[in-house]
Amino acid sequence: MKNESLIVGLSVVVILGAGASIFMGAIQPLARAQNFIEATRVQPSTVAELENSMRRSLDYPSYIGGEETAKFLGGTVRNYVGSDKMPEEISRELLSFIEPYMQKDNVRHLMMMGQMYVQAWSTFHKQSDYDTAVDYYVQSRKIAPKVYPILFGLLSIYNAGGKVAEAKEVGATILSIWPTDQATIDILSKYGN
Repeated sequence: MKNESLIVGLSVVVILGAGASIFMGAIQPLARAQNFIEATRVQPSTVAELENSMRRSLDYPSYIGGEETAKFLGGTVRNYVGSDKMPEEISRELLSFIEPYMQKDNVRHLMMMGQMYVQAWSTFHKQSDYDTAVDYYVQSRKIAPKVYPILFGLLSIYNAGGKVAEAKEVGATILSIWPTDQATIDILSKYGN
């Protein structure tokens, strides 16, 4: 009798665990993915419509897919931010919207935010955008100090901003890893290296 109770109890636990696994590992991610697909199909006429369609996917309670959803929807926002067809206030609203969803320990997310702020700086010429872009790339570099797109992105930002000492340091790091990188050599040649 005692063994039967134990077997029934364990069976219930296993069934509940399997059900929870299916729900959290398949059903919730599927619903998030469906919301993501809907968000990418929306042709918004206002910023609020765009944000609301994205929010359904970004805020959907699923343990799986949050990183990817933020990355892909961040790419959509990146296409708008700093566009010469987009007013500055809308670009800034979109930056404020997507930034909290981007993970602060994810290199791709940090680089994407850096790219968005570089675009904003290039278009709107605000020093704070430049400083924020640099900060995002520096954070990326701390996580992945030998990843070429991070290093070259940082070199390009420093070069565009006239930060000679910083550009030389990053360029030297790149050339210590990839000594024949012509793009880096070309940038550093402007500084006499």
